[in-house]
Amino acid sequence: MKINMWLVLILLSSSVGFAEEYRKAVETRDNVKNKRYPKKGKIELNINGGGIINQSFTDTFSIHGSLNYFFSEAWGLGIDFMKNFNSDRGERACIENFMLRATDVVVSPECLTDGGDLSQDGSLARAKEIQEAAANNPANQGVLNANRITAGPAYVPIREKEMTIGLNLVWNPVYGKQLFFGIGWFDLFVNMGVGVAFNTYYPKKDSYNIGQGEVQYRGPYSDDENDPLPGVDVTGLENNQDDRDLFGSLVGTGGRPTPVDEVGAYILLGVGQRYHFAKYFHVNIELRNYTHLGVEGFFDNYFTLMGGVGFRI
Repeated sequence: MKINMWLVLILLSSSVGFAEEYRKAVETRDNVKNKRYPKKGKIELNINGGGIINQSFTDTFSIHGSLNYFFSEAWGLGIDFMKNFNSDRGERACIENFMLRATDVVVSPECLTDGGDLSQDGSLARAKEIQEAAANNPANQGVLNANRITAGPAYVPIREKEMTIGLNLVWNPVYGKQLFFGIGWFDLFVNMGVGVAFNTYYPKKDSYNIGQGEVQYRGPYSDDENDPLPGVDVTGLENNQDDRDLFGSLVGTGGRPTPVDEVGAYILLGVGQRYHFAKYFHVNIELRNYTHLGVEGFFDNYFTLMGGVGFRI
């Protein structure tokens, strides 16, 4: 019991000392003058990697760099650059490769839920229910032949973020010590910036482009002329190159709407922390919020989480 009491007293006394060092590190002028990692008059280079964390249909890996100059211990100005690399998630492949026709159903492997067996998958069962309901609906008698209902892929609006270039104001409100693989020096920083964003935007699309006309992805059709693949058995596409090419032009990446190149302004707000080591170097982690302005839908908002290394001279 006495040993435990001594341990508690030691921990309390050490934490009080730690807090006192931290308070002095951020509040007294003498300690600022004797900083181990001063900022005023320094140039800082950061190289980070990370990604966008709030997207539904794409994964984005980001490479980021910034060059900052600090005109005081608390404030600095910098230039900021980020390049993104986008890839489709399974959810995008799923919704863009679906096709329900009178004679067959196509479901992307990304949509399958029962071990990849289409004959056992719930998506197919649901599609057959839709067909049967349409055929048996009295309102459709005389208008639709049996099972005459169609549903195509879903091309929802998707914005792929490509690149940003901007200027940042950097604020370092806190500097001090903390336990980080031993006792280490850190600072908390806030980034506020504006710049130019470059995007690739895929607008919503709700119909097949066939010849000079259009066939809606969803709804009934009353004759084979409105079938997007008349006379084509999609279960045998591997045996017919022409049919395979036609099918590939209507769904998946081949059926996507024509992308639009967007250039607009962005506003940035980020918060992060640096851990200093070896006099000139640091590691950092930062959470950022980007708001793109002047784009389709007026604005777009997303978050990035990045970490990396940097040095100052």
